[in-house]
Amino acid sequence: MSVTTTIIPVHPTTDENGKRIYQCSMVPKGSGQIHQIQHSLIIPVIFVPGIMGSNLVDNKDKNVWNGDSTASLVWNWRTASAEERKKKLRPDLAKLKESKDLKKDKGWGEPGQSFYLKSLKWLQANLNDYDSYNQKTGERFLMQNGDAQKILSSEYSEIQLEDYFFKYSLDTEDVQHSYNFDFPVYACGYNWLDDNKNSAEFLLKRIQDVLKIEKQNGPTLDKVIIVTHSMGGLVTRYCSEISGGKDKILGVVHGVMPATGAAAAYTRMKTGNPNFNYNPINAITNQVLGSTGTDMSVVMSQAPGSLELLPFKEYGEGTEYKQWLRIRNEQGEINFLPKADPFAEIYTTDEWYGLFEEPMVNPKGIEVEYRTEKIQFLNNMSTVEDFQNLLKNKYHSNSYVFYGKSNDYKAYGYATWDSQQFYRQYWLEKAPTDGVKKVGGAVKQPSKKYDYYKYYEISDPNVEGDGTVPFISGIAPKGKFGVKCIRYLETDHQNAYNVKTSQLFTLWSIVQIVKQVTCQ
Repeated sequence: MSVTTTIIPVHPTTDENGKRIYQCSMVPKGSGQIHQIQHSLIIPVIFVPGIMGSNLVDNKDKNVWNGDSTASLVWNWRTASAEERKKKLRPDLAKLKESKDLKKDKGWGEPGQSFYLKSLKWLQANLNDYDSYNQKTGERFLMQNGDAQKILSSEYSEIQLEDYFFKYSLDTEDVQHSYNFDFPVYACGYNWLDDNKNSAEFLLKRIQDVLKIEKQNGPTLDKVIIVTHSMGGLVTRYCSEISGGKDKILGVVHGVMPATGAAAAYTRMKTGNPNFNYNPINAITNQVLGSTGTDMSVVMSQAPGSLELLPFKEYGEGTEYKQWLRIRNEQGEINFLPKADPFAEIYTTDEWYGLFEEPMVNPKGIEVEYRTEKIQFLNNMSTVEDFQNLLKNKYHSNSYVFYGKSNDYKAYGYATWDSQQFYRQYWLEKAPTDGVKKVGGAVKQPSKKYDYYKYYEISDPNVEGDGTVPFISGIAPKGKFGVKCIRYLETDHQNAYNVKTSQLFTLWSIVQIVKQVTCQ
């Protein structure tokens, strides 16, 4: 009696040192079952986090910004003074808490684990789910024939879907083809206080190091796939298109990227991080980040990386959001800015709405000359302008993008300063001058009997977004060379990769990216 031969594919796993191992169990004698080692082609995936998402240490390797523990961030930064923030969060004194054994830990200790560990584990599990392949139950199989839409409509009924990518559900052949590859997941943190140009160069070196490691583990495509969150998208675009990394990158998945900047970078420097939804957890988070304009300005003014999130010159191009700063006087007349150049008209201007306010940039207790502070700020803004100009409309030639668009997570499409009532001088001392969303910037108004002052109040977030990046910046890659697909999700900014739809979109994108790779 003949026995039918059944091939049982054996895919690799990795041990604690990053080495690939193959495990299989005994099979009954005469069963016809044969284990077959699968020498899959290795395509590393590198996750690049957003601003404030990487752990930083000082020059003595003492923690400065520890995102591994929410409790640690709250303990160290919730009540930190502006002076303390200025002294510790400096790009020349802080550095990335860099992986000491990339081969073993894959850089997972560089992004704050309280922010990203869950996402990294999900990627690793669902890009290397070989058991699911055998049983046809993995997430990739669930995206065949529109099945993912049915699942999401029941389990995630609160999420409204734009069904662009579901209309292009994965073919069985596409899914099966993607299982010809191993996708070891790495991470690449960076010093988010520093110029993103330097972070891009660090990412390029990380790509080279990862490929060198994986070539020791088996046949490896000499390219990586990059998955980005927020500002990590700007770092990756610069690495790819300016620093010369594109030939080592097979494709990129961007999530909630401020593609042309975000007006929130401006409003936070002026007013801090307000708690618009009056959520207790958000209130604590905002205190950690900096609840006042002074808390934010002392850090951002000396940190090119954060300044590079300011609206680009092309922000809102062709839309009403092009002039994203509006100043309404007491007669209701509005000054729309910028007319042409946000750097000259907004960022570096000496007007009260400019970004350099000496009392906020250099709070009491920091003995630094005003002139030195001003020169440093202007030099940083020159760096920002160069970075943004070079990055304009540049994307890797195989890019997939998702962005947040929800009324539940409104963001600043534009910011409006409204002139409020005049205060007599002795009233002004009690008037709000900084904090949640009011700022002084008062203009002295002489009169016959009193000195009068006025103050301006910034508007609330006003357009759909993710709570940080408005849809107008998120959608900016649409139609640009190299962008293969763009879609929106209803997600907040920080948790974007913990939302099921964004996870599925990321998987879908990676399957699309590897379709071009031929297996030998």
